[in-house]
Amino acid sequence: MVIDYAGLDASVTEAALIENGFQKTTFAQPTPGDLKDKGEGEPQWNKTLDRAASTGSSVQLGLSPTVGIQNTLRYTFYSRTSGFIQAPSMAQILSTATIQTETGATAPIVFSDLLKDGCYWLDILDPSHFDMQMLAKHFHVHPLTIEDISTEEVREKYEVFRHYYFVCFRTFDQDYNSASYLQPASMYSVVFRDGIITFHFRPTNHHINVLRRMEQMHSHITLTPDWINYALLDDITDSFASPIQTIQYEVDSIDELVLLLRESETTDMLRRIGSCRKNVMALSRLLSNKADVVRGLMKRFDE
Repeated sequence: MVIDYAGLDASVTEAALIENGFQKTTFAQPTPGDLKDKGEGEPQWNKTLDRAASTGSSVQLGLSPTVGIQNTLRYTFYSRTSGFIQAPSMAQILSTATIQTETGATAPIVFSDLLKDGCYWLDILDPSHFDMQMLAKHFHVHPLTIEDISTEEVREKYEVFRHYYFVCFRTFDQDYNSASYLQPASMYSVVFRDGIITFHFRPTNHHINVLRRMEQMHSHITLTPDWINYALLDDITDSFASPIQTIQYEVDSIDELVLLLRESETTDMLRRIGSCRKNVMALSRLLSNKADVVRGLMKRFDE
């Protein structure tokens, strides 16, 4: 598979111009007010500011960009020679990146220079319409994959396409004090021969944990897109250990207290049992299909 590097570079450059803000001039039909006090009837131009897309969800003409989305470091990029970069847009990844060569550090001229620099990883939080168009058009990703990501498909799966494979793997909200604790959140991986692009719609530390692991083990591993995908699934799986252990402690506590409580204290115990059961069912649903995904990956590499 050959990535459309020229088209990708053009899209990133165009998005950078839109992101920085440019004036799109349109001609308005002259009105009597326009012609007032003008001897030659010189029309007034209607100038509008059309901002949009690469730093968040598409913004329609005349609407302001979502400030919260714009100011978030939604894009994380990593390669062995450019290192770890976080930025609110792909264009700003390009503007801050440097590539280490034998002759020293050089700045990439276009975004594709980063992708040609060995194994790469691009992680995108809350992908926008621009992101999905870029993936479909320049990376030649199948419409079914685009649909799964765009609609936040919750069914865990492993699918093989002609020049990449796609993995949907569910994690959860790990903030114990949050009202959405244990609520599912999907991670999507599109794994190519030379790189991997991951997507998620909620903030998570999984990709940061994997990047930290990569830095610690850089001298012991051969970095490949398959290894990055494995490490991401491994980190998601490891994150279940803490809530499972918490439930085990709660069950042990209930077992010890249930025979000692007086009748007036049973209400609180029933509440604890109900909460524990709810958490067990949530974890069970989150874990139910993971074995199928792992078996599919194992079969691929056994072949």
